[in-house]
Amino acid sequence: MKIILFLALVWTGLCANNYDISDSKLGPRFDGVGAISGGGATSRLLPSYKPSVLSDILDYLFLPNFGASLHWFKVEIGGEALATEGAESSHARTLQELQNNPNYKRGYEWMLMVEAKKRNPNIKLYGLSWTWPGYLGRGNPWGNVELTANYSLSWVMGAKKAYGLDIDVIGVWNERSYSTGYILALRRGLDAAGFKNTAILCDDSKYACAVDILKDKEFADAVTFVGGHDPPTPEATQTGKPVWFSEDFHQKGGEPGAAVWAHQINTRFIQYNMTATFAWNAIDSFYPGLSFDNTGLMNARCPWSGQYEVLATIWSTAHTTQFTQPGWFYLPLGTGSGLLKAGGSFVTYVDHKGGGKSDFTIVVEKFSKNGGISAETATMCLGGSLVWAIGTPLNVWTSSFQNGGSPHYFEKATSVTPDSSGCFNLNIPLNSLWTVTTLSQGSKGSHTIPSTCEPFPLPYSTTFESCTPPAEADYFSDVSGSWECVDGSGVHGIVMRLQTDSHPISWESAADTTPIGVFGDHYWSNTKVSVDVRLNSASDSFMLAVRANLANTTDHNALDLEYVFPGLWLSWDTTGTFTLSDQANQGKAILKGKLPKVPATGTWHTYVLSVRGDLLSALMDGVAIFTSVNVATHGQSGWVGYGALEWGHHPDFDNFAVETA
Repeated sequence: MKIILFLALVWTGLCANNYDISDSKLGPRFDGVGAISGGGATSRLLPSYKPSVLSDILDYLFLPNFGASLHWFKVEIGGEALATEGAESSHARTLQELQNNPNYKRGYEWMLMVEAKKRNPNIKLYGLSWTWPGYLGRGNPWGNVELTANYSLSWVMGAKKAYGLDIDVIGVWNERSYSTGYILALRRGLDAAGFKNTAILCDDSKYACAVDILKDKEFADAVTFVGGHDPPTPEATQTGKPVWFSEDFHQKGGEPGAAVWAHQINTRFIQYNMTATFAWNAIDSFYPGLSFDNTGLMNARCPWSGQYEVLATIWSTAHTTQFTQPGWFYLPLGTGSGLLKAGGSFVTYVDHKGGGKSDFTIVVEKFSKNGGISAETATMCLGGSLVWAIGTPLNVWTSSFQNGGSPHYFEKATSVTPDSSGCFNLNIPLNSLWTVTTLSQGSKGSHTIPSTCEPFPLPYSTTFESCTPPAEADYFSDVSGSWECVDGSGVHGIVMRLQTDSHPISWESAADTTPIGVFGDHYWSNTKVSVDVRLNSASDSFMLAVRANLANTTDHNALDLEYVFPGLWLSWDTTGTFTLSDQANQGKAILKGKLPKVPATGTWHTYVLSVRGDLLSALMDGVAIFTSVNVATHGQSGWVGYGALEWGHHPDFDNFAVETA
């Protein structure tokens, strides 16, 4: 009844404006709406949910006519360096693996793509590298473009060989440089390997490659889509190729981000003639406190409780995705799409059948960050072949964001019927989102969700025996480098090992940190952690931390990045020397000294690091390394941290336990 009243109580005194909706001329092909997992490790906590709960979560993203019903799923091709929130494992971390035996079991993006396809066989897949293994170059991967092209090709081949997945689009290098030679080599490799239908998008940055497309026909023929993370340049538009907003959104999830996202989906076409847009990110499933927290279409950050959040952003996505498909057509500005005269916008999508009764969907949004808009009555009049719908009830779905009282999201409303002249009225208040469609499908799906996220459970301990190699153990979040479960042999069985062989090629110079990870809750203050550690070579090292945190300059309006990982970081190596530092990477030494014994290569030792109040103590095999060091000026809370001092180190750890000190 509430929604019926929302429509039926005609807003008297509204300005009335007329809009033509005619398919007498079609606009460009609609390529779809997608979202991104990666850039980096944005889905890291998902595999730690119970399978039944994980299945429910993925329904909201991928299941048609249930939630966001995404048309596209874009994933990171892991390169093992920090790519915003963390690092993702590579399928070929060494040259020997690339040439002989890539490992397609690493990481969780494969699982997510399989689950997406299971729910929607028509969903399209898109892969992009943020970082690269170090053997492909130092600083950038274009020194040997044939080798780098083979690396990307092997990922596409692995998707097909190991999982039966067809990759529809592959990008170049997220927000970094491109290489015409690499793209040409990749195109040749894809074609020769039977992947002619895998398109290349260039350049997932600022459209610089459009200049080369305009002057080089061979290069132009190799590129199918032009994509970037900003409004397109004139050169991008001049290529005549479909232009995509290949990373968009960048808002807080829920409100008001949901309203902004609806506005973006509409206006990327209206303002820039862009035919696809991708939200970064699909789901915020990483520890709160890492960069760009709470910027997903939904949140899943509490696997230990099974709790997750279906945000309003899911439903603002559904207004478009549940009632359109890639391959439909936009209607042009002035005859089906455009800006509303009292502020806001509308876009019409048509499933053009050529002489038949074409289904159509109209999405109307009335939002503004800066004011200057008002409620209005929109009179929409059908023309062209769409007049077939005269006298036919059109289905209506509505959302109301921050509209006073209680908002509502994606609710079925009273239908509207075009009159004998093909016209119908919509009374559109501020902060509302509407879908009018000939399609009878669409639903607001729901699963039972635990209402609260309980704090991370302490005490916690694991021997890693339930972790199947090469998976990452539950709740361990690799910030940089790849730490995986391996068979450690002997009484220790399964252990966690740093697997990255060489310094990866970073996405962002400020993210070029040593291999580290975090665990638990960044609000932990009085913490005791115990762990068994083995250094496997004479050059190995290990780091253990409490009150580990992230301090950077990122916010949602300025994308300048500076990653600093303060905390109480205890490091040691096979010489028996230890250092207590205030940062994980090039920090200031608080204390230096010698361990009670030298940790000989291949031997296991138990280390304990405990902080309570202002005092920090450490043990090795029950013997004090130091006691009651005053750390009052070095932070009050943070995760447990783990790491190594250098790339190419391969320490193991096992029998990990955390409790309140």
